[in-house]
Order: sequence, then structure tokens, then C-alpha cells
Amino acid sequence: AERKAEAAERKAEAAERKAEAREAARKAAEALKLRREQEKQLELLRRQAAQWEAEKAEFDRELEMVAKQWETAKKQQSLLMLQLSQHSAGGARLSRTVQF
Repeated sequence: AERKAEAAERKAEAAERKAEAREAARKAAEALKLRREQEKQLELLRRQAAQWEAEKAEFDRELEMVAKQWETAKKQQSLLMLQLSQHSAGGARLSRTVQF
């Protein structure tokens, strides 16, 4: 009877270890699945970041082009204002000459 009890106890302990091993394997499989999902999400985020960087670079190029156009327009405006003032001054001299 004592041997049967010991054998039953060993059998129960083996079943408990087997159940613990199954639980550990299940948890490891869940952790692996979660890690794979996280890696996929990380890759998607990396791709999105690369796309945003490319869009930002394009925007920066366009912004630089607009800034150059703005500077060119300001220079042209200054030249036109200078020509207008010279023309107005020349016209005023001419009108004074005609008056005399």
C-alpha cells in the first residue's frame, strides 16, 4: 500500500510538472507571438517615418525654392521702385524745364 501511495504521489508530481511545462510553453508561445506583432508594428512605424522624412525633404526643397523666388521678387520690386523714382525725378525736371 505504501508503494502504491508513493507511486501515486510520483505520478501526481510528474503530472504537475507536465502541466507546469505546458503552461510555460504556452506563455513562451504567447510572448513570441506578441514579439512578432511588435516587430511588425515597429517595421510599419519605420516605413511611415521614412515616408515622412521623404515628404519633409520635398517640402523643404519647395520651401527653399519659394524663398528664392520671394527674394528675387523683392529685388525686382526694389529695381522697379528705383526706376520709377528716377523716371519721376526725370519727369519733374522735364516739366520744370518746360515751365520756364
